[in-house]
Amino acid sequence: MPETLCVHPSVQAARESANNVVAWANDLYSAPKELERGDLCNYVSVPRYERRCSAQEAAAYVAALITEQTARFHEAEAQIRGRLLPRVGPGERRALEAMPDTVVSWMNGNPVRSSETARYRTRTVLEAA
Repeated sequence: MPETLCVHPSVQAARESANNVVAWANDLYSAPKELERGDLCNYVSVPRYERRCSAQEAAAYVAALITEQTARFHEAEAQIRGRLLPRVGPGERRALEAMPDTVVSWMNGNPVRSSETARYRTRTVLEAA
């Protein structure tokens, strides 16, 4: 995708929110193992510390943030399809049309992979969220 499109606010919002969804969903899956061994490099540990709440409550909070970021992505996608696409040339159009579909596949594929891998068989924290 041309840099001129990458810096467009709707494209940036779509990319940022998709990245958040993937990263935070991954942290929900890995939280039980990581928190159990005292590893604080997991997003669930942030609200747990800041809100002084249980791991279950922190996971629920992160799950709610993922829902918000998913909605943000869909809002940005609507802006891209409704306002930006009609204003670009054919080459940019192809790249711009492919981006949301590719990102949706990434967002959907990450939790599917996580649910199927042996690394995350224990999902105590995630189940409550």
